[in-house]
Amino acid sequence: MSTIPADPTMVLGQLVSRKKLKQLESISKAMEPQIQARDKYDALNLAIHNLEGIFRELVSMRAEDTALQSIKDELESTKNLAGQAAVALAESYIACQTKVAQLKSTVDDGGKIEVTPESPFRYNDLKVSGQPVATDSMQFDVQFFRKEKEDSSSNSLADVSSFIETSTKNMWNGDTTKSTSLANKSLDATEHHYKNHEIEGTLVIVCQCTHKVATFVEGTVDGGKAVSAWNQTFPNDPIRTDAASLMEAAVEDTSSDKSKNKNALQLLTGQTFGSTFVGLAHILEVDTNE
Repeated sequence: MSTIPADPTMVLGQLVSRKKLKQLESISKAMEPQIQARDKYDALNLAIHNLEGIFRELVSMRAEDTALQSIKDELESTKNLAGQAAVALAESYIACQTKVAQLKSTVDDGGKIEVTPESPFRYNDLKVSGQPVATDSMQFDVQFFRKEKEDSSSNSLADVSSFIETSTKNMWNGDTTKSTSLANKSLDATEHHYKNHEIEGTLVIVCQCTHKVATFVEGTVDGGKAVSAWNQTFPNDPIRTDAASLMEAAVEDTSSDKSKNKNALQLLTGQTFGSTFVGLAHILEVDTNE
């Protein structure tokens, strides 16, 4: 399952800080072991499902006992591997989330509101296009929550809300604002059905996707705005626009090491997208007397 490291302060066509890009890159690398562990666990679960299907087909065909026993042995071996993969996934999740939390704490991003210089792009000349350069992926997380007779409905509702929030917050790089909002909306819908119907339980389906079509912007850079953005970003290394400074820059030998400058303006010219779907299937409790 691919993930999209994201930050709400990054806007397409605007300037972004180098430290922000490095932070997101570090977070993406830190989450890779967790993603690989999850993929392995999901693959083993799928293998178990397929082996069980094959076993049922062989039983219906009245296959020989040796063939059935062989499938049983493979199924048991795969279940053991799945158990080991589940433990590895739990350990990887804890380790990766701890590391991600440390990486986030190392950069003071000023919160969710960030002040940056105006983009040097000429907005009237901007062109937006989509290109299939990313990756399509899909991951499901499904769990059934039974409403026990001795428990209050509030406990079941809290379990549903907590599951949705936990399952979706990684999609937004740990930003709990969107995941909490999604969990609250799902909670309101579930609570409505619990009040108006006799519910046996709720099946919660969380689907997270990434999309291969990325959006790009291209356009003309305004010289004046670029100089202004540079001087605001690097006040200790300003670009001077007086006649003497411009003449000096025109005759400067740009091939020398002295003239090389590590400072640079970073413009966000492309972005990829992801989406999340939450489905709630409420099982009605039906009593019949025969």
